[in-house]
Amino acid sequence: MSYSFQAVRDAKRVYVIVGLIRCLLVGIAATGIVLVRHATTGAPLMAFLVSALLVALALLPVPVRALRGWLAFVLATDMGLMSLRLLPDSSITARAAPEWFAGAADVTVAEPFLFVLVPLLLLAWAYGKPGALFGTLWAAAIQLGGAVLCVARLDAAPVIIADALGRIVLMLSISLIIAVLAGRQRAQIDELERAHQRLATHAATLEQLAVSRERNRMARDLHDTLAHSLAALTIHLRALRTALDHDPQEATELANEAVEIARAGLVESRQAIQALRSDPLTNLGLVGAIRGELESLRARLGIHVELLVSGESIDLSAERELTAWRIVEEALRNVERHAMATRVEVRLAYGSDRFVLVVEDDGQGFDAADAGASQFGLAGMRERASLTDGELVIVTTPGHGTSVRLTYPGGGL
Repeated sequence: MSYSFQAVRDAKRVYVIVGLIRCLLVGIAATGIVLVRHATTGAPLMAFLVSALLVALALLPVPVRALRGWLAFVLATDMGLMSLRLLPDSSITARAAPEWFAGAADVTVAEPFLFVLVPLLLLAWAYGKPGALFGTLWAAAIQLGGAVLCVARLDAAPVIIADALGRIVLMLSISLIIAVLAGRQRAQIDELERAHQRLATHAATLEQLAVSRERNRMARDLHDTLAHSLAALTIHLRALRTALDHDPQEATELANEAVEIARAGLVESRQAIQALRSDPLTNLGLVGAIRGELESLRARLGIHVELLVSGESIDLSAERELTAWRIVEEALRNVERHAMATRVEVRLAYGSDRFVLVVEDDGQGFDAADAGASQFGLAGMRERASLTDGELVIVTTPGHGTSVRLTYPGGGL
């Protein structure tokens, strides 16, 4: 539903409410006449019937496409009838409709000019400046036409014309103000709708990016758990099939190794699933999560672990903190699976100009240029660091351990 049509719908609702109020005022006036004069007059009844008829016309179930023109017709009709009530010499037009004009003063429980302004302002609200100009010209034609007729019978011609011109200027000014304000409101609402669409599109893009990143992370986790274990298990089973016919003793050893590999893969898979279910950062923070992971590694491998934190602890952004944690996890997994280390040290250095994370072990290291299957895990760590504007440096040589260093510059931590 466009806002222009919504404005017409709102104008229709307001007009119906005003029409019902006008019927109520006419009813009050008629009751007062009956109580004071102990007589009835046709003027209140005619006013009531006219108001009720216009409200009924506004309430007709008009098709959507025709509503704008239909409401404009109803408002213009109402303006015409109410403008006739403002003519200074009602006796001129009383000949044509005596029931409507006779005793008009008895029915005027509210200023008639107010009931001319209401449909005019609704025209300006619903149709903008064209509605304001149309309504003002329509009311001006009636006012000036009545003023010309009155000039022929009355002596106060300048006063009558000046009064009509004053009402016309006032109606034009007020209606144009309403049209401008309504136009600005429409523009603001349109801009809000466009901003909402842009925000929804941006949110959808971020959601897709988050899903893509999570898929990549799960792919890395699966590579480091199931894929690695299944690859090793496949190699052992092939060797076992070959050894069955030639060396039963070797076949038994290969079978035992295959069972151990399968058991280790099951443990790693459960750990990966547990990592997907819960995030220790939420409860422990980065330092606490790293300390817990190191203690778990020490319990499994029996190696020496150490965590060093220096500098004033500052808050990293949630995204960078998660990246640092995932890189620590990946580095410690590589230590457990490949490094054969006896010592692991994690250092966190907080500063006003940068944040540095180092994971270092004294294991067997590897040739970074010929990392083989482990390249996927290393690429994953580099990808995580790059996505958060961090710098990741991996230093390793065969037989001399490995050092993983993540650095974030100051600003936006």
